[in-house]
Amino acid sequence: MTSATGPTLLPTSVASIISLLSKSTSVSIRLGTLVGATLLDTARTGTLASLEVSRAAVEGIVRRGSHGVVARGGREAAELEGWASKGMTAFNTSISLTELIISTAFELGQTTLSSISGIVETSVLTLDSIFGSTETSRAINEIVKLVREEFKDSSEHDGEVGIKDIVAGLTCFAILQYRTRAHLEEEYTIVYETVTRNPGPYYPTAFHLLHNLRKYIRFAAASYGARFMRFLLGSQFLPLPTAEREHHLEHLAFSFHTSLPVDTILLSSHYDPSGGFDSAGHTGTGRPLVHFVCVDHEAAAIVVTCRGTLGLEDALIDLTCEYTSVTLRGHSYRVHKGMYNSATLLLRSRLLHNLATALAAYPSYGLVLTGHSLGGGVAALVSILISTPHQNGAFTTFHPALPQDRPIHCYAFGSPAIVCEPLRKATRGLVTTVVNGNDVVPSLSIGVVRDFHSVALSFREDTDGVLGEVRRRFLRGVFCASTTGKSEEEWNWEVAVLKTLRAGMRAEKLVPPGEVWRVVREGGRVRAWVVEDVQGRFGEVRFGRGCFGDHSPGAYEEALEGL
Repeated sequence: MTSATGPTLLPTSVASIISLLSKSTSVSIRLGTLVGATLLDTARTGTLASLEVSRAAVEGIVRRGSHGVVARGGREAAELEGWASKGMTAFNTSISLTELIISTAFELGQTTLSSISGIVETSVLTLDSIFGSTETSRAINEIVKLVREEFKDSSEHDGEVGIKDIVAGLTCFAILQYRTRAHLEEEYTIVYETVTRNPGPYYPTAFHLLHNLRKYIRFAAASYGARFMRFLLGSQFLPLPTAEREHHLEHLAFSFHTSLPVDTILLSSHYDPSGGFDSAGHTGTGRPLVHFVCVDHEAAAIVVTCRGTLGLEDALIDLTCEYTSVTLRGHSYRVHKGMYNSATLLLRSRLLHNLATALAAYPSYGLVLTGHSLGGGVAALVSILISTPHQNGAFTTFHPALPQDRPIHCYAFGSPAIVCEPLRKATRGLVTTVVNGNDVVPSLSIGVVRDFHSVALSFREDTDGVLGEVRRRFLRGVFCASTTGKSEEEWNWEVAVLKTLRAGMRAEKLVPPGEVWRVVREGGRVRAWVVEDVQGRFGEVRFGRGCFGDHSPGAYEEALEGL
């Protein structure tokens, strides 16, 4: 991630003004909404009070008139009294119905005002996050610079590509993905989505793999903190007043969401300035890496949870970092430079000492690492650096600072692409990665940016009218609504164009670590299976519904609970 003092997308002075105006506008919107709601409530109360006064006045007039008629007696008086009673009943019913309609109208007005205000405020804050003096703006600026540099370097050999070419190329590529997905799904099922098989080695072995996945996604989600759990996960955690707390607020929140006693938390780091990394992979200038160490007596394990971060900048960070080479057990592998550096810094912190102490205190316990998003990537790399393969396909601890031969396993949820394919295969017994639905983050790496250039260049050099034909077919599909009536010739043409584009997407890309499971919600049921061809499945960004929303830890929790 970029430094907090790095350049924003717009000039610093302009970005600061935008942030100031956005915050002022946000306060004004909230104040206006409050005043408007108060005025509407006052108007509703006054209107209803007026109707009640009118009702009472009419009832009084009719009652006095009916009393006079009854005093004169006779059959006619009795009939008039009956009609008066029926008239009052109808009048009261009308007044009650009017009050109901007016109350509903005012309530609808308040709801509409609140909704519109919320939408406007969200829009203002979104503009601020992109163009103001924010971390997201700084991250976007970094990715823009990176794309420009990448395209500049590539253009020296392949030709210049402009923003228009990029937008046109990616749009048409996404259209082709969408229009051919049904035709190619059968091929993909054969290639990389096989029938679910028995899971590989994992730990703790006392429970089923699905139990462990459901359990440790809660650890990963809890590491984001009390505020996140409250507002994004709908947690019922209510913090005690500061004066009544015996433990840190974040410890109480973590304990609440994981159902572990708070005194089992051995270590947490809520601000570690050496834990992050910037877009060049350098540490000491990026965001803090929060981590928790606790004892899970039910699983007989010491659990390390690494926290990721949420927001637009997360996806951009995955794109803005180069690869580096590491040597493990005599073999050279390519990994995500930033997360590798963050993992090694974590190992040079007090983490190892605390792990050694805890494992020594519990001689029969193993080690579990977990995390979501960037936290999952760092947790996976830490587990790789402190373990060695065991004869049964599982892994055990292997580090000078730790007790040896303890079982170890990592559960990574929504991990970015952080390792090369050979290293992924070598760690299938160590890391279990879960990818929810169409989560796009596990596909992101610097190689994707370079493939974007290839796609844009292909369409820029288009001399056969392919770009126009793709647009024409897309528009026709929009108005025709269904694609099932396409001829075999049309299918073949679209598939051939897509395969030609993919043939040019040859940039080096990383993949998610270990054995990768996909969890997909289809209607009222959830399916899970092992992805066999991980490089084929995550070698390109797949545009589709839920590609960003599926990355939320709340979405992961919900999907895993549905299994």
